[in-house]
Amino acid sequence: MSLINSNTAFNDINNHWAKDTIEKWKDKGIISGYPDGTFKPDAPVTRAELAKILTLAFDLQEKSALSYGDVEAENWYYPYLEYSAEYIPVYALPTSYETNIPYQEVNILSLNYFLPETAAMRMHVAEALVEIKKDKTELPSIQDIQADVTAVFKDDDYENLYAMHGTIPENVKRMFEYTYLANKLGIMQGDADGYFRPYNNVTRAELITMLDRMISTAD
Repeated sequence: MSLINSNTAFNDINNHWAKDTIEKWKDKGIISGYPDGTFKPDAPVTRAELAKILTLAFDLQEKSALSYGDVEAENWYYPYLEYSAEYIPVYALPTSYETNIPYQEVNILSLNYFLPETAAMRMHVAEALVEIKKDKTELPSIQDIQADVTAVFKDDDYENLYAMHGTIPENVKRMFEYTYLANKLGIMQGDADGYFRPYNNVTRAELITMLDRMISTAD
């Protein structure tokens, strides 16, 4: 669904925990609502919506050619994707959780898809934000990264996926590195229970809150 711009207040955020941040970003013209006047703060942000919000929030200027088989120039999000697609990964994470299945299917079929209407996973959002921030810390060894991540987060994936048959799969290594970087750069932390939850969806309110904290810290 294409988002619309509106000068009227969103009608579904009055009692929401992120109300002030949502209104702040609405006033900046970075986020939009739906035709029925809602913002849907607790709905998962789609990858197309993520592309738009990242492009506007960070004023991305470098355009890239797109060749995705599931994206057309007529799509409402196409102009935003031209600026942000290079930051938003499409690779599958290691475990077949429901949120990861679309990416696994694309990988199995060797399709060059962006999956614009698929909900964005926290791991992909974390990687996109780390790449946009660009001031990565120097990475220690993967062994030290694994030790650091498992010391901070309780997710079983960080304990159980470290080595398979004596090797570390590339998507596992990537998952560990960007979890480490997102945490060290203050971009994304775990929840109140100590879990990073890389496979979870990110709600629209959560994304705006992450970006607000990230940009406010940089100012």
